[in-house]
Amino acid sequence: MHLLTLNVPNLLLSLWHGTLKAEPGDDKTTWDWAVLKDRDAWEEHGALVQGFRKYLPSEYDCPPHNPAEKINSGYKAAEYLTYIYGYLPLLLRGHLPERYLNSFYKLVHAVQIFCQHSFEELYVQQKASQIHFVHQCMHTLWHMAHETCTLGPMCLYAQWTMEQVIGYLGQDIQLHSHPYANLAQLGVE
Repeated sequence: MHLLTLNVPNLLLSLWHGTLKAEPGDDKTTWDWAVLKDRDAWEEHGALVQGFRKYLPSEYDCPPHNPAEKINSGYKAAEYLTYIYGYLPLLLRGHLPERYLNSFYKLVHAVQIFCQHSFEELYVQQKASQIHFVHQCMHTLWHMAHETCTLGPMCLYAQWTMEQVIGYLGQDIQLHSHPYANLAQLGVE
């Protein structure tokens, strides 16, 4: 959750504000993606976000506040989700150069796929009596992309890898009267 609702928004907003540190030889004036660096542009942007609050359905438990006023004082994960992946694709159109905007759209699309709830909507239908239809395997899918970024490719740590290693070690057991003697010797070598 922190990846999509804290880390990525922090990076994107730092890029678009032009607040990241410029290394020697880098010139911030060449950062054509820093479209919110101007104070007036940021305040106007924040006012637009604030104005959108009245159009959100009541199901939204935490509509985004004006980011120009509140972004550094406890912006909630739900606010970031709606602001970054809901509002910004529209609000940045015409401001962010096309190549950055297209890249951002791809990110937004990926996040929408990861955060979709269509399985639950189709099969559980908000009925407590059907919650058991969502098995752990379906819940785990939501975490796969994040865990791959955090831990690496799943083939390195998933169950089938362990089972394969056990199979290889099992082949090295040659004496069934002392099954772990060969394994211990392999460990020493």
